[in-house]
Amino acid sequence: MRKLLQIGLLLMMSQMAWSANRSAASCSQADVNTAISSASNGDTVLVPAGSCSYTSTVSFSKAITLLGCASPDYPGGSCGTTTITNNQGATPTFQISNTGTNLVRVSGFKFQGSSSSGTDDSTTRAIDIYGPAAKFRVDHSTFDGYDCAVCTNYFSPGGAGKVAGVVDHNTITNSGRGYFAQDGRKTDGSVAGSVAWSEFIGNEITYSGNNNSDKVVYFEDNTITWNRSLGSGYAQGALYSQYGGKVVFRHNTITGMSPFAVDESDSPSYGTIFYEIYNNVITEDCSHTNYGCEGKMFDLRSGQMLIHDNTITSTSIPFELTVYPNGHPDIGHDIKNSLFWNNTWNGKTCQSDSNSSGAVCLDVASDTQRPLTRNTNYWLRAPQSGDVYFPYTPLTYPHPLTQNGPRPAPPTSTKTTIN
Repeated sequence: MRKLLQIGLLLMMSQMAWSANRSAASCSQADVNTAISSASNGDTVLVPAGSCSYTSTVSFSKAITLLGCASPDYPGGSCGTTTITNNQGATPTFQISNTGTNLVRVSGFKFQGSSSSGTDDSTTRAIDIYGPAAKFRVDHSTFDGYDCAVCTNYFSPGGAGKVAGVVDHNTITNSGRGYFAQDGRKTDGSVAGSVAWSEFIGNEITYSGNNNSDKVVYFEDNTITWNRSLGSGYAQGALYSQYGGKVVFRHNTITGMSPFAVDESDSPSYGTIFYEIYNNVITEDCSHTNYGCEGKMFDLRSGQMLIHDNTITSTSIPFELTVYPNGHPDIGHDIKNSLFWNNTWNGKTCQSDSNSSGAVCLDVASDTQRPLTRNTNYWLRAPQSGDVYFPYTPLTYPHPLTQNGPRPAPPTSTKTTIN
């Protein structure tokens, strides 16, 4: 009887191990759809090397891991390049939705959108993620020529649940927006279903530092580059946010056009809730047209933010604050509780409370609709006793969802210190 039980256990374990991996016959849309359809929550779908064009979206709501050949976790090591070209217009390549608190991961792909100057696609996205999806990872992939590489709750009709996770170790080139952060729920209290902004008021500390790994999207250890001029109106920044977006952007390297970060608040009620941006190396390249050297690197129009320890090289001033003309009349959407410290601009430490002779790295736009003043809306120092963010400690690096893969050391060119 014991031997029969042992044999039965071995058979069951063998079946479990077999069912944990599904291999697509090729990278084609049909074969990937077939493999995903046969997978269960917790399974891994392996997509082999090849170059395939998709004409519609691959959508799934399963908590699976989708591995292309460049993933560090692909069995047996790299198998070449898994390239997916998007030829479908205003729809994403992959759409992930409603995975709840289960982990979903996309790793090791090359996503190819437009590839020629002046014809960049202003609508095509590579990966859309809709909530509730509180634990996702997009990593070790390359993206070229998209409206945005990763979008969360992209204009979700009727609102969507929260999205949280990590986008790490990706290379993004010539895309309009590297990461498009949206909550998906209107931030205007007069609109039905509008809860995001009121949800945030009074809860600032829960979105900052060590408290928020499961509440926002972390974008870390990515390289974003514009090495050619894009079509007019296409490039809008490495980081772009509206509709209640919340994001932590850290340990990234960005080279090319400005602005680096944009909060879009030029339509009533649509603003960013929270930015935490630190330990990034950002270099502006004025050889690119359109959004190159337009006068500011961070175009910040609403919300609350902690921005520190960034190394910036640019002709444009790093930080410009404004209440955008025709913005929402509710001053609760304006910039407030925002702190800037330990940033450098062209090799010089930025001005702060303790360094009055530093480089002037922040200004308020001349067309601001309402006043934004130092030590009222924003401060040039780290959080201190009495601030809503105090005590503040950045989340342990790297993000917890990357612990099962390679664990990179933080960049040595920047260090996080709290004065």
